[in-house]
Amino acid sequence: MNDLVIVEIKAVERFHPVHIAQLITYLKLANKPRGLLINFSVTSLRLAGIRSAVHPDLYKKSKET
Repeated sequence: MNDLVIVEIKAVERFHPVHIAQLITYLKLANKPRGLLINFSVTSLRLAGIRSAVHPDLYKKSKET
């Protein structure tokens, strides 16, 4: 159960689509199912500081079976 999540840490004003794309690329390269993008440059992590992503190819396979 180890190594199932990739965590990408940022300190940016706000998330941009390139940040999500970068995390998805990491998921594909490492063949991991889930990832978290955490931004520490916000006042509330719960509201604007955390995004999650799912490996697109692994999600398609699990939906088809």
